[in-house]
Amino acid sequence: MTNGPIPKWIRWLALLVILGQLGAIGLVLAGRLHGPQRNLLPQALIGGAMALSVLAAYALRFHPGHFRPAPARLGVAALTVLALGLCGLYFLRNRPVLTLPYDLGGWSESYFLTDIIKWRTGTPLYTAPDDSNSGTYTPGAPAISYFLASLLGRADSIRAYRFLLQGYLLLAALFAGAATWNLLRISDPDRFPRVSRLWLPFFVCASFLVATNAETNAFNIFLHNDPFSVLVSSFAFWVLTQFALRQSPRWLAAMAVLPALGFLAKQYLAVLVPVFVVYLWLDGRTPLRRLITFGVVAFAILGATIASGFLIWGDAYRYWVFEIMGTHIVSFFKLSERFADAAWFVLLGLFGGLVLLRGERFSRLFGLWTGWLVMAFGGIYTSGITFSPTHLGPASMVAASFALVALATLWPLPAPSDGPPSQQWLQVGAGFLAVVAVFAGLGFTRVPQLTVTPDLARYVSEVEREFNGLPADRVLIDIGEWIYLRQNALMKDRMAILDTHRTPHYGILERVRRREYARILVHLQPNSKFSYEIGGERDIQREMLVYYREVRRIPAIQGMERWRYHFMVMSDIVVLEPVPREPTDTPAPAGGADRR
Repeated sequence: MTNGPIPKWIRWLALLVILGQLGAIGLVLAGRLHGPQRNLLPQALIGGAMALSVLAAYALRFHPGHFRPAPARLGVAALTVLALGLCGLYFLRNRPVLTLPYDLGGWSESYFLTDIIKWRTGTPLYTAPDDSNSGTYTPGAPAISYFLASLLGRADSIRAYRFLLQGYLLLAALFAGAATWNLLRISDPDRFPRVSRLWLPFFVCASFLVATNAETNAFNIFLHNDPFSVLVSSFAFWVLTQFALRQSPRWLAAMAVLPALGFLAKQYLAVLVPVFVVYLWLDGRTPLRRLITFGVVAFAILGATIASGFLIWGDAYRYWVFEIMGTHIVSFFKLSERFADAAWFVLLGLFGGLVLLRGERFSRLFGLWTGWLVMAFGGIYTSGITFSPTHLGPASMVAASFALVALATLWPLPAPSDGPPSQQWLQVGAGFLAVVAVFAGLGFTRVPQLTVTPDLARYVSEVEREFNGLPADRVLIDIGEWIYLRQNALMKDRMAILDTHRTPHYGILERVRRREYARILVHLQPNSKFSYEIGGERDIQREMLVYYREVRRIPAIQGMERWRYHFMVMSDIVVLEPVPREPTDTPAPAGGADRR
């Protein structure tokens, strides 16, 4: 080792490498490289990065005394710019979905809009099972969304609802970033005053990336209840950290109410009760009497909220919100698959605990971290009934908070007091590259792939043409609510809802036999089955082909096959019209919908 200056040959070699990289970029931009010659660009960039890393390692190893203190703030600023850029990439990547004026993004969109139509028409949110047009989630997300859209005068705009849901995610990121900042303050109050304030915007941007990730929050890009549930859970975690900081009774009172609000967002967020109780128990600062009182009050408020649903909607509420969800079988195979899908995010929380739960931080953070663990186990269990680990969405947000605090704790302080300057440089450089690698591993760096082709307009036009000359409620389309939303027609027999049935409440069979619909449009799946048969044979296709005949087909949208649910919502549509009645047939009553 030496404290002398870095040799000039190192500097010149580094300069030559950089010039070579710039030259390769220039040749590509100038169009001078063709065919295999274009390999020069990745060779120059990757090979140059490797050479610069080796040269930097040599300087750090043999000339550590030459370095000035690492620019810790500049490193955090670079992280913030990186995260902000990836947030912009998210909106660029998903712009086709966010601006889509039709509910063709995913299977959940039609039933979300069905709830909106119910709010608009004053129809009970949960109706008889035979109607097959109620959701299996609690009413929070569509209710709040309809209220806000009405204030904006856009209650019939699908795009407005899409951007409202993205607004929920932005708010969730703000609360999650603030909660992470509180967590950093709790973890090391002596060190906190010297921590760069640049961490806060990075925490917010990173939290937004987690809130929109393609695994645990896969549905957050579509019309779905999940964005609101992520907002509520992030707000709940922020309130918890506020109480952990201040021990104020008002924050404890807010915690008692939040599980009920979580339940209204999505049923499994009732897990907030045990999360809060476990924290209060393990934190050790809450007297046993207050802990028991809190648990009783929180459960009482949650119970009253659940009971109010029975009073308002009666047995239909019990069927859709509890019976349907309760009859799912928790598959250990699905559970293990969903855990594998979400393992990156579980690892973030475990890594945060491994780094932070040491010394004096152990007693400060152990209750909070164990509360996250309870939330994660709850999400893993309920994921045993799903095909995507979205029930781990709230837990992934909290896991990221612990990982971000761990990163900030390992990062050198702006003041030159955390070890030799050469080690500080290594911490900043390796830390930045580690964040880049983790962001890439979590899928945040994926380039845009979704596109909207002109064939979408053709597809929509052909669908809308089938409604010409007929009341909207006389034409049934299995998926797609945009026409009904415009005309305020509440339809029965929504496909995504039939998919959840576990008992034979299929009023659609009787409506088909009575030929209540003047026309039926049904999507064809890759196995040539009607979409009504997704999830199991129900004899709906057979009955339809007895009482209706195929008159034409609307070809699938071409060029948009990369869309996640193209096979379900953009596939070929079979157009059916009633078979002429025999003289002995009973006339069909008019109307397959409630219209107001």
